[in-house]
Amino acid sequence: MIVKKALNQLKSLKKRSVVVSLTLFTVLVLTGLELIQDRSSDTPLLNQRAELAVRSIGDQLLRQVGDTKTPVLPVDRLENSTLRLSFKNPVAIQPDSLAQLVLDKITEELATQVMVNVREEASQKVAYALEINREGENVIPCLGRDLYTSNYSIDFVFQRPAQAASNYQLSMMSVTGFALLFLALQGFADRKKDEADPVVKSVVGGFTIDEDRSSLRFENKEIQLTKKELSLISILFANAGKLLSREYLTEQIWSKEGVITGRSLDMFISRLRKKLSVNPKVKITNQHGKGYMLVVE
Repeated sequence: MIVKKALNQLKSLKKRSVVVSLTLFTVLVLTGLELIQDRSSDTPLLNQRAELAVRSIGDQLLRQVGDTKTPVLPVDRLENSTLRLSFKNPVAIQPDSLAQLVLDKITEELATQVMVNVREEASQKVAYALEINREGENVIPCLGRDLYTSNYSIDFVFQRPAQAASNYQLSMMSVTGFALLFLALQGFADRKKDEADPVVKSVVGGFTIDEDRSSLRFENKEIQLTKKELSLISILFANAGKLLSREYLTEQIWSKEGVITGRSLDMFISRLRKKLSVNPKVKITNQHGKGYMLVVE
């Protein structure tokens, strides 16, 4: 009888916990839907501000070469996240000035990350590219090397601050929450550790990747990694001993961020080589014109 009474009390407790959780998640879903509506109403205004910022960059680039009369052409929207700035006449572009203008004019409200690709109009090839990342490292190559006068257009690929979850995502979040709650009430919560174990990937040459801390660990040393360095070293570690083409690595890491110059990949490889140098037996080798390979002696 005592055991039966205790089980009934436990069931009652579970029922009350589920009711409370249902109420809380309903409030969260309704709040999320309200946030979606508020954020969506800001999108047209943000788009207009982005176009104004790009036109302002065009105006300043012309003024820097002494052109105060040629009108700034309308900005073309290629897709929701890409704006193209064109010029009526040939113009010389200074990477230093362009990078500073992007930093000044495109605020964090407009984009947490922006890729800038300077294209030659005739060939549509990228003559220069840079990346401004408000949440990580900027990639601004070839400073001090001015581009010769030519007909250019400049593409600005915006990545906006994370938007609120969709209705579907919020619904799925609620279902997931209920499932986790049920498991916790069945006793799984007792297994939770005071501190979650870090997400550690496979060991290669004595190195381990700690995704939670975005770092490499070797013996007693912890080596910090940027977001892109973490992605790149993860791919190399997972394919140790295999030659990976430059095209494959670029596609895997930068495919969603617009066009990137080959020098950016070389720069990140160079950084990783320095960070792996604590163990001379682990190296990133290069086969000219083909790609890179992680070698463990």
